[in-house]
Amino acid sequence: MNFNTQGGDSLQGRYHYHRLHPLSLYEISSRPNSDDLGHLMQFGGFPEPFLKGNTRHWKRWQREHQSRVIHEDLISLEHVKEVTQLDLLAQALPERVGAPLSINNLRQDLSVAFETIDRWITILGV
Repeated sequence: MNFNTQGGDSLQGRYHYHRLHPLSLYEISSRPNSDDLGHLMQFGGFPEPFLKGNTRHWKRWQREHQSRVIHEDLISLEHVKEVTQLDLLAQALPERVGAPLSINNLRQDLSVAFETIDRWITILGV
């Protein structure tokens, strides 16, 4: 295939999204040990933060990833107008892991209607 960009057929501006799932423990090592599991639990399975193995980089990557998911995917697909509050919800949820999910408590914390929180929770797939 000829990729000559002369003559008006340019590749400029063309791209494709690829779905990338996190690495599993057995993709990291065919004989995983507790160190492999610890590293996976600390940095997650996405290749970039996992391979870097740096907490500062991982935190920055997490913020950027969350921002992309909320701002590019959810807002464009679901027509969410309350972007700042959806960001706040996404920040509040990890603090509540292991506790019963109370939509009413989230509604009070974010000062929005019960139906709004319920819809956001559905959108986020929680």
